[in-house]
Amino acid sequence: MKSNSLELYHKYTIQTNDAKVVKLEVLKLDDENIYGKLKSGEDVVINKSDVREVKKPDVFSSVIIGLAAVAAVVFVPI
Repeated sequence: MKSNSLELYHKYTIQTNDAKVVKLEVLKLDDENIYGKLKSGEDVVINKSDVREVKKPDVFSSVIIGLAAVAAVVFVPI
């Protein structure tokens, strides 16, 4: 994992090596750990060596997919 790949105070979905998925807001980074906060307010510390994959939510594409689904329901004749 690159040291500059995460931005502070942004939300990410992190999958660990044991297939656990954690959605958090990154609060602090150091050489070994990622410190974050869950939506529930709980603080989490994840060791960087345990991280398998990091995804940043793409809000724009989610909105486009939602609008396309609504448009299909509205404009497709029955």
